[in-house]
Amino acid sequence: MISPIARPFPAVLRVTLTACALLLALAAVAHAKPRAPRSKASSAAPAPAASAAKPTAASPAEPMLALYVDPDAQEIDLVPGPGRVPLQLGLAQLKALDASSEGLTQVTKDGVTLIDFRGQFQPVWVAVTGKDGHVRPFCLTSLPANVRAAAQQLRREAGHDR
Repeated sequence: MISPIARPFPAVLRVTLTACALLLALAAVAHAKPRAPRSKASSAAPAPAASAAKPTAASPAEPMLALYVDPDAQEIDLVPGPGRVPLQLGLAQLKALDASSEGLTQVTKDGVTLIDFRGQFQPVWVAVTGKDGHVRPFCLTSLPANVRAAAQQLRREAGHDR
């Protein structure tokens, strides 16, 4: 009999632990880099969420949803607030966070029921720098109702409906 300690980790746990370790290492490296002084132009108030559907300069083809994250409470919203920092999510991340079963179909094959989740129901790891300058990694697993509605609208406008 193999002792519980001697048993190998399940593959999913190994992948999860490796991903977490990599994310924390990247956050530590990002935090260790010296920061350039912020100019007055870059310290201006963030753009309102109404401009969220506009593409960014880095990725002109993909629309982004502008969100605001409270790194301490690990909550996201569409409006800026005290302690919240800006975060932009693209269509791929928004699809991964989609927890709607609308449009999903079940297929039974050899007595096994299969569901193609089409890239949905996946966690998304993000790291944001708080107002105090510390990098805070955390995992998003779902979207609040108002953010979910804005994400669906953005997907419709981009022609990425279900």
